[in-house]
Amino acid sequence: MTLLLHPGRIKSGVGPNLALGPALRNGGSVTLRIDDPQLDQPLERRWLVTAALRERIDPQQWLVQTVRRGGIQPLRVIVPAALDGAAATLIAVQDPDGRRMSGTATLMAGEREWRFTPARNWRPGTYLLRIHPQLEDPQGNRLCSAFEQVQQSARLCVDEGQVSFVID
Repeated sequence: MTLLLHPGRIKSGVGPNLALGPALRNGGSVTLRIDDPQLDQPLERRWLVTAALRERIDPQQWLVQTVRRGGIQPLRVIVPAALDGAAATLIAVQDPDGRRMSGTATLMAGEREWRFTPARNWRPGTYLLRIHPQLEDPQGNRLCSAFEQVQQSARLCVDEGQVSFVID
């Protein structure tokens, strides 16, 4: 399930936010209740609202947990804040020969961990994580700018992010 909030109530300094205030306030709580006659009992989930994340995505802050050569164990990349659910397909691994590696990528741990299981064994060399410029986090922050930056929405994000790692 995806719950969408009016962007004008999220982004500061725009009409709806100025007139009505932010949709979510740090320290507040949100409760989602689904009460449907087809359910045995209502479903309810509560969240605590934390401070908004208003920084661009910085792949240099990611923790790449390298793997050993010769196996197909998953490469794990731990990110400091959750990524958008589509992020699994927007990150790729480039092998030491400069080719994209085949394999399976998934997001885990609340979208804070990206895992890549290669189709072939890891071999020694320098690898690159190549990050598509359209990668976002749930707040709309991207590689090239934070959601809150002036004119961010109109700015075309074309710079690809990269992180290198070595397998001995």
